[in-house]
Amino acid sequence: MERADAVIYSTPDLREHVERLTNRGIYMPVTVRLNEAPVWSPTPGRVVFASRWDPVKGAEQQIAVAHALRKAAPDAEILGLNWGSDVASAQAAGVTLVPRMDYDSYRSWLASASVVVGQLAPILSASELEALAIGVPLLGGASSSFYPDLIRLSGTTSDEIVEGVLLAIADPQGASAAQRGRDYIAAVHDAGRGVEFLLELYEALIEGSTA
Repeated sequence: MERADAVIYSTPDLREHVERLTNRGIYMPVTVRLNEAPVWSPTPGRVVFASRWDPVKGAEQQIAVAHALRKAAPDAEILGLNWGSDVASAQAAGVTLVPRMDYDSYRSWLASASVVVGQLAPILSASELEALAIGVPLLGGASSSFYPDLIRLSGTTSDEIVEGVLLAIADPQGASAAQRGRDYIAAVHDAGRGVEFLLELYEALIEGSTA
């Protein structure tokens, strides 16, 4: 790192750690391929929890949200991955568990949701970016200070997320249009933007080394 001309970090929570080590840190957002996102085909009433059921993903709050959703919307189809240390608690809260799957199948599964609940942590995971690229309404714990351009459909408390999910179930297309997830991905997280970023960075570094 001492000899690096630039140190790239991919999630905004790493900034403070990188800055302790170098003044050459540059934030490059995680990217997904917008042009390869599957077509959104929402199943009425389907809620997908996209993350594994682990503490690092905010499992305790996820499970609380799932439990409240099951009470508030008994006819909703609440799905989640059979993955993580807290899967038994998720199932007890009313989540139907599905097996882990390959990447393309996972994206197709996300595309079948009326709404996706992401990890309840300050960072957007790759799965949440994929959901936004598809156009599925997304609710979660992403920090507004980390992602100021992301349009949120609710706050980050359990009650606010439950309310947001219920509204999205009632009108998935309206929630998607309000969030404009695909536009957000195109502007910030699309792989094409990542390529442009790297090309500009390399050009600047080369020019700097020859100046």
